[in-house]
Parts: sequence; C-alpha cells; structure tokens
Amino acid sequence: YFERRYYNNENKWSLNSADLEQAVALGKMAFNEMPLALAAAQVLYLYGWFARSGEILRQNVILAAQLFHVSINYAGCSRDLPSDHWLYLACDVRFGHAAMLYTWLAQSEGRGYNEFHEQGQQLLSYLKTVPRFAEAAKTWTSAFDINFNQFRYPDIISKPIWNASKVPLAVVLEEHYATFRAELEAIINAGDVEDGYEAIRRADVSVESLSTPGGWDAIRIVRYGDWNEAFCTFAPKTCALLRTRKELVNCPYVF
Repeated sequence: YFERRYYNNENKWSLNSADLEQAVALGKMAFNEMPLALAAAQVLYLYGWFARSGEILRQNVILAAQLFHVSINYAGCSRDLPSDHWLYLACDVRFGHAAMLYTWLAQSEGRGYNEFHEQGQQLLSYLKTVPRFAEAAKTWTSAFDINFNQFRYPDIISKPIWNASKVPLAVVLEEHYATFRAELEAIINAGDVEDGYEAIRRADVSVESLSTPGGWDAIRIVRYGDWNEAFCTFAPKTCALLRTRKELVNCPYVF
C-alpha cells in the first residue's frame, strides 16, 4: 500500500503529506494492535524518514525505533530460540533495526542522547548473547558495527574492503568492466531519458531506498530470484554475463 505511494508516478519517491499522516497514524495504532507493530515500523523506516522537502522527520524515526522494539516481545524473540525459528520470526530485523535506529538517534542529536544510547546498547548487549552471533559479536561494540549480512550469515567474515582477486564474482566484474560500463553509459546517455534510465526505474517495482527526494536512485538487476527484464532489455550483455554466476542465480536476496 505505502510502497505504491512512495515510488509514485510523480517521480518524487516520497510520501506526500496525506500519506505520511496515514503512516504515522498506522504507527500509533500499532501500539494497541501489536500484530501491526513490525509492519508499521517497516513503513516508517522505509518510507517515513523524509518529507518531500528533504527534511528528516525525526519523530517518525523515533516511532519506527519504538515499534521495532516493542515488536520483539510480541513476537517472542529469545536467545533460546533455534536459529531457524529466530529467522522465521524476523528477530534479527526487530532487534537490529531498533538498536541501529536508537544509536543513530543518540548520535545525531544531543537531546535524549543518554536515553536512546542506553536503549541501543541494551539491545546490542542482548544480541551479543544470541548463540548464532557468538563469533560475529566479538567485533560489535556499537550497533553501527553490525551489517545486515551478519544477521543472515553470522559466521562469514565481514570486511569493509576485500582483495578483489580473492572474490570470484569480483574477478568477473572487473574482467568485464568495459561491457558493463558501455551498456550503463548507453542507458544514462539516452537521448530521451524515458527511453533509458527512467523506463527501467519505473519497471523496477521492488526498489527500496532511503535516499532523500531528488537524491540518488537505485535499480535492482535481480531481486529474490526475479530478474529485472526491463534492465536486461537495455543491457543484454550485462545480464547474460551475470546469469552465468551461481552466486547470483542461486541467491534468494538482492543484487
């Protein structure tokens, strides 16, 4: 419901004031209708950060953090759950998003620092006791030390910079850089933007973005196993190359 209003035909990728009011109303209602808490938190987190002017709506961020937080107990998230059930209940999302949002709130404004910082650290401290994060948690001193990949793959090494020669997919991307760049430039430099980038962006209904209105955009090539065929029409060589990679073809998430 809110995604269609956020990624709208006005090409502004933001909620208008009426839709923002609805999102906030949903969030407030969720405190009394707990099954809605996670969904309402996601709506505010994904679509309620900014007004169309680009202004950060801090109260919406606070509301999102609080909803992620209260959804933890409702879902029954516990360190004692088997890993499969922990993931099924989206406990990583509930804990992780609440901890990171509280940490951002604490660091972005002096007022309320202690309260938000304490809440973020309490959630982080609990996450570090969850058995599936035993190894990854050794590097977590702040919620900002966490990345989303660690929630799903906690035992895989996480680094900000990798030696490309050690990552097979990176080797392929570098080897075919000229092909990727040529097709991308053709899209960007199309005589009529509606015949290139905009046509692809509008076809990408699965986009999620926290960029400010009028800021940067993103286009997914393959998401949850579904290929963006509009993109592949414009960049057939790129898609043909990427379809040969098992890391992408067999990946249930995003590229």
